[in-house]
Amino acid sequence: MQPLFDPADFRLPPGIAHVCAGGEAAALHAHDEALLRYVADKSRGMAGRDAQDAEIEAARTGIGQLWGVNHGDIGFVGNVAEGMSMLVESLDWHEGDSVAIDANEYPSVVAPIALRCGSAIALRQARGTEPTRLAACVDGRTRMIATSYVSYLTGERVDLHALRRLADSAGALLVVDFTRGNPAHCPIYVLNSALSYLSRFDMRDVQSYVQTLTVALLDELDTAGIPAMTPPDPARHGASVCIASPRAQAVVAALRDRGVYAWGGQGRVRISFHGYNGMDDMARTATALRACL
Repeated sequence: MQPLFDPADFRLPPGIAHVCAGGEAAALHAHDEALLRYVADKSRGMAGRDAQDAEIEAARTGIGQLWGVNHGDIGFVGNVAEGMSMLVESLDWHEGDSVAIDANEYPSVVAPIALRCGSAIALRQARGTEPTRLAACVDGRTRMIATSYVSYLTGERVDLHALRRLADSAGALLVVDFTRGNPAHCPIYVLNSALSYLSRFDMRDVQSYVQTLTVALLDELDTAGIPAMTPPDPARHGASVCIASPRAQAVVAALRDRGVYAWGGQGRVRISFHGYNGMDDMARTATALRACL
């Protein structure tokens, strides 16, 4: 199986299986031109600011088309932690209100809630692996369900439709990675470059392709007796496969020595596939994991 995306379009080091797209995806060569356009526009005074604003509008349109929403509903700002802070600060909280999160939620989603709400607001944490586990944390006092679409820790992908229904049943907000602040213009230029590239593909084909690789790796790990943290059902995982290991950083270093770029930390090794990966990358990664684990 050949990669869905042409590897020649990306800055991939030769002879490397680059499977850490979840944290450090390889950049497109087209981003070079996008970055240079940003630097040029940044240096042109107010005319350059007009060009930057036009770039933002183009990116809003591209994301709107990709997500099937009105481009006016899209905003680009600073980072997740700031956005969560803005949202938490904007709500009229009352003692006894609660927020539902997964116990393994990413800190930038959780910390602003914990710091702002204090002891008067209950932070209810769902534990376990059942896809419906957050429901037990939601009742009539729940003001917010906060989640990442795909877990940074386990690679699990949540069912946003089910969470939307759960939030509606309690009259709560469903929050999925918010941000705020002055637009980061340089990344917007790169984003537009990426959107232009992705527009050549049907996103359903991209998901199907990448999950062919994740399922194949999960099967290889199962055969080798290496347990994965990631749910095996493609409906419940994204492009990542996570493996618990107290030696995660050492395993990632050993993988790198074998020409496999992976991601490690928080007691797990994370393999994240991309459209530029092929089945040969999956096989090389599986072989390296067996040797290192």
